[in-house]
Amino acid sequence: MTGDALRRVGCAGLVGAAATAVVAVAQVAALQGQPGDDFTAYLPPGDGKALVTQQCTSCHDLQGVVRLRAVAAEWETLVLDMGARGAPIMLDDVDPLVKYLSTAFGPNAPPFTDANAATNADLTRLPGVTPQAAGRLIAARSAGPLTSVEQVRTALGLDASAFEKIKYYLYVKPVEPAGNQ
Repeated sequence: MTGDALRRVGCAGLVGAAATAVVAVAQVAALQGQPGDDFTAYLPPGDGKALVTQQCTSCHDLQGVVRLRAVAAEWETLVLDMGARGAPIMLDDVDPLVKYLSTAFGPNAPPFTDANAATNADLTRLPGVTPQAAGRLIAARSAGPLTSVEQVRTALGLDASAFEKIKYYLYVKPVEPAGNQ
């Protein structure tokens, strides 16, 4: 961690940080996906994405990461806690990780939404999704679960540019091979 990060935390902050870390770790653990789910596809582009992919997946999948919404101080506490637990996080990586996570998954980021379970209200919380587009998606999945992001884009009726802004926040469960169900 940099000296700036240490000064930001301070002694009094360490107690609060520890409590926040316990809660955040519990939240991330509770949100973990099924074995085989690849949540790296749900990381929006940006500086720090490669670090998140490399450092965080050495211990767990990314479902908890992409579902959690937190301010920078909470992400910093979580990153520091993961490092203390043995994640291969170098001190120089803390600030870039926190910046990426708090930008991509901060409190103002769209919610992580299951395209096959979301209600009209859930879907319209995503930028650019109108009630009509949400209705089209719900109608499309009545024929069976949507299995690709392209099916979701088509059902919503969004062009590639509009869909690019929200595709990282729409979960589509991968189809299980016939022998694994």
